[in-house]
Amino acid sequence: MLRTHGLQVDPPNRSTIGARLVLVAACALLWPAGPLRAQDNFELDAPDSEVVAPSAEPAAPSTRNPLEEAREHMERGQALYGAGRYIESAEEFLRAYEAQPFSAFLFNAGVAYEKVDDPGRAADYFSRFLQSDPQAENASKLNARIDRLRGLSRAREAELAAENAAQGSGANSASTLAELEAARSRLAEVQAQLAALGGKDSFKSLLSVQTTPMDASVLVKSASGSVVYRGNGPKFTQTLDPGAYVVEVQHPKYTSISAPITVAPAVVNVVLAEMSQGQFLGFLRVQTDVPGANVFVDEHEAGALGRTPFQNAVKVGKHHLWIEKPGYKPVERDIDIGVGEDPLLKLELERVDFGRIRVVASRPDAEVFVDGKRIGRVPIETDVKHGKHRVKVSAEGMKDWKEEVTVQRGQATPLRVRLRPKVGRKGAWATAAVAAGFLGAAIATGVVGKGLLDDLDQDRSAGTLQSDDDRRKKGEYFYIASNVGYVIAGGMAALSTWYFVRDPLPDSEGRVLEPRDWAFNAPASPRVRLDADVAPDRVGGHLRVSF
Repeated sequence: MLRTHGLQVDPPNRSTIGARLVLVAACALLWPAGPLRAQDNFELDAPDSEVVAPSAEPAAPSTRNPLEEAREHMERGQALYGAGRYIESAEEFLRAYEAQPFSAFLFNAGVAYEKVDDPGRAADYFSRFLQSDPQAENASKLNARIDRLRGLSRAREAELAAENAAQGSGANSASTLAELEAARSRLAEVQAQLAALGGKDSFKSLLSVQTTPMDASVLVKSASGSVVYRGNGPKFTQTLDPGAYVVEVQHPKYTSISAPITVAPAVVNVVLAEMSQGQFLGFLRVQTDVPGANVFVDEHEAGALGRTPFQNAVKVGKHHLWIEKPGYKPVERDIDIGVGEDPLLKLELERVDFGRIRVVASRPDAEVFVDGKRIGRVPIETDVKHGKHRVKVSAEGMKDWKEEVTVQRGQATPLRVRLRPKVGRKGAWATAAVAAGFLGAAIATGVVGKGLLDDLDQDRSAGTLQSDDDRRKKGEYFYIASNVGYVIAGGMAALSTWYFVRDPLPDSEGRVLEPRDWAFNAPASPRVRLDADVAPDRVGGHLRVSF
């Protein structure tokens, strides 16, 4: 028997209640727990090819030629000579000769070997120089120098032979000692004669005059105005001693042009004569520690003339340069180029103080937030201050992906994100609604049952209660229904809670790829610049939109 609010009732049919509970629970379980979404084929390890901005143009082809290669070896040879590394210096001069077989390189190799006290090799290269350029200035003096060097080499060999003989015959051999003394005396004499000639550290230089038109005539005059060399274009090349000269280019169809030039030791001087413009051109070279920087000359709007390592002909005179490379601070320089000068501008580029975040995701409608600020939808690339940033990628119906990303200066940090669906809560809300319905029904039936109880008590007290009054049976039914409702409501509430807290689906996932240099400047379309101010107790910033 079940006592409910003072009424004696028969226990309800347990199998009927159990069947109803199972039916309700099955309906709740069969209710869709969330949206069923097909998973795409988005790969986290795929190459970072989704780029918002256009890809970089290929690097400009190298304009390197044998003359440029020879000049580089000549410059290195001179630098090594100044550093006291004479053998390496000679080797560089000979590499210059391999690139362009000009006699000046042979002469300079001879100077380096003479400096390292190798008279035999020095004489050999001086001889090759004269064979290549028999009309060289001061050829007779150089021939005397060659003779002295070969004499010095023979004197040293004689001294060495006399020393070996003296050591082999013993210290009491007067003839052997006399021979040794004579060899040493001869060696000192030859060294004195060689020193008297001078010019031991004097290098030869190279003058290359390239003319347009090709059949122009070239005159090289001394400072006094006398012609010392003459030849024809388009490439006139002559070995010169250091000093002051005047270069004059003539052609019957054009006005002659001339300009003074100062030739420094061990230098390849390149003079470009453009007679149609009536002027000489200089040669500009720019090198950066990071190759590929764009070089702009005089007019930035006209576009870059090339990329570093850069070399190009420019008008003689003053020029303003811009050197720019994506991810690095731009550099500006002023330079004055004279006739025959080919200044080499060497620069070390400094990275900018911001970086970029590049985000692609499996959902095209995913939105990206950096430090709490929305920056747009994927695929997106944005500039942010270097350092750590909080990145969130979210989409409707999908789980958020969050990560702290460290952005490097002047580099792009690619992010690839695969968003996963959220667990649907329809089943939870439906089950909760069912629980609320049963709870309401249980309360209602309980109230009705209590009302019947109150009426029966009043009639009993008044003595008017009939023995066949059916309100007793109705009250029993209402209280049974109320209890069943409470049980079902409790079960549904527990089931709804489980639906709310369960999450069988995987979390969203992402990968932060290695930072890399970006190879393009900001595109023409609007892009967002986010300068964040992050501190332990605050996050601030401001947005700039540029076109």
